[in-house]
Amino acid sequence: MPLPSSWIPRSAAAAAVICFTGPLTCPPDAIAQETTSRTTALVVDGNVANVFRSDDQYLVQILVQRSEIPSLESISDAPYPAPGQYVYAHVGPDRSLLGRLTQNAAVESVPKPKTRIRARLAIGRDGQWEAAGGDWFQENPSPGSDTPTGSTASAEQLVGGLGVTTERAFVSGQPALKVVKVQPNSPAAKAGVEPGDVLVEANRNPLRSEAELAEAFRNRRGSFSLTVRDVRSGRDVLVPIDAEAPANSNPDGRMQPLGATTELAFYSGNAAVKVTAVAPGSPAQRSGLTPGLLILTANGRPIESPKALAEAEQESRGQLTLEVVDPKDRRQRTLRVSL
Repeated sequence: MPLPSSWIPRSAAAAAVICFTGPLTCPPDAIAQETTSRTTALVVDGNVANVFRSDDQYLVQILVQRSEIPSLESISDAPYPAPGQYVYAHVGPDRSLLGRLTQNAAVESVPKPKTRIRARLAIGRDGQWEAAGGDWFQENPSPGSDTPTGSTASAEQLVGGLGVTTERAFVSGQPALKVVKVQPNSPAAKAGVEPGDVLVEANRNPLRSEAELAEAFRNRRGSFSLTVRDVRSGRDVLVPIDAEAPANSNPDGRMQPLGATTELAFYSGNAAVKVTAVAPGSPAQRSGLTPGLLILTANGRPIESPKALAEAEQESRGQLTLEVVDPKDRRQRTLRVSL
């Protein structure tokens, strides 16, 4: 199938490494450096939906069923696909210097449509996903086979009441749980938990299995929280869960007001807003926002006045990520608010 013009990958010439004198030659160490530079940043299991071609370049469209990040060290700014989304893998003879020197065709390294594969992907120079080496995919992988180093998976399990389906994973060698599905209108959904989130703690206790998560949720005493690892920055985000909230608290689907009263304040010489009051039962209270905290940003946008916070709330589409700080101990943290 011809490759759509909007998806044509960068030219091989732009990525070429030139190191020749007279006849085309290159030091072996340069070849080795180039061929080993494609560090696997993402491993996905999925079905090949389409394969597009333009000259000797290919674009493989994969419908993701499962994805894993081998380690935090491989995290980049590239968008990471969640189950049910597509990822596009660029494949071509320019993916390594050795391939360019020998003019290897990419045909043998491209899976066929409707094939189930496990793919190892790397970040290209332009931030797009690329095949990570000549043996970048495995056809029809058996469950649990050839699992990437530092990352394992188990069968998905639903944690009743909380509303999340998870599978086991490892992040930088530490056990964790990866969220696969979130039930609509569940406590987890209302708190802003999303598929692809990595759960490392429940009520500040490390998570190693779905059973531990279910037990922590059953044994909660009035409050419950999840610690979510931001895989891009490595930071942990504390997400309070309102487990007692009625499922039909907002049946018409409209956003609820944040429920926080604020005033202009300053922190480290920069304008911010100070929370002076929080309405009982409001999204602000459920997220852990308390009087005295300073709101620095909302969804990445600096909050320099109560008006700016109101505008961010209106533009949030129901989900706010607030960076707050307690001026008493200067400890910053992130709160997720579901409106």
